[in-house]
Amino acid sequence: LTRSYNSESLLGDITADSIYFSAVSKGEAPDFAVTNGGGIRTDLEKGDITQKDVIATSPFPNILVVFTLSGKEVTEMFEHSAGLTNAILQVSHGIVMEYDPKKETGKRLTKLELNGQKIDPDKKYRVATNEFLANGGDGFTQFLSGTERTDINGYMMYSAIMDYLRYKKTVSPKLEGRVISK
Repeated sequence: LTRSYNSESLLGDITADSIYFSAVSKGEAPDFAVTNGGGIRTDLEKGDITQKDVIATSPFPNILVVFTLSGKEVTEMFEHSAGLTNAILQVSHGIVMEYDPKKETGKRLTKLELNGQKIDPDKKYRVATNEFLANGGDGFTQFLSGTERTDINGYMMYSAIMDYLRYKKTVSPKLEGRVISK
């Protein structure tokens, strides 16, 4: 399970899906989840995955956070992500983000959809992520506008991944076209 800093990755998909899964299991109802690609620190080798392996991929003491953003803020968040050189957002199943990093700021996104529907600037979306991003890390100031914030205190990102892997028992992910650089 590999990671990537400028496109979708297998480990990025699993990490974002883990965040989504864990938010749901904790009684939240997110529309989608995101994580910072730079927070994924190592790949996972094929075979049995240990707790030590999972902690190595996500070693930071970040808790699970869920909050509400407007569609306009969601679009701005993904536009900011498209301009990063240190790691684009990794997204949960259902999100499709296509971007052209060569375009000027504000025009990099070429497609942004959730479950086949364009993100509506006037709609509210529940977003699950880690505490680092929720607090504006990596310049994601859009997260600071989040309302109805729920911090799942004591529930670390590596716990989310471990719980997801225990639930799935076996994972064999394939790239789905969630994040595409043109």
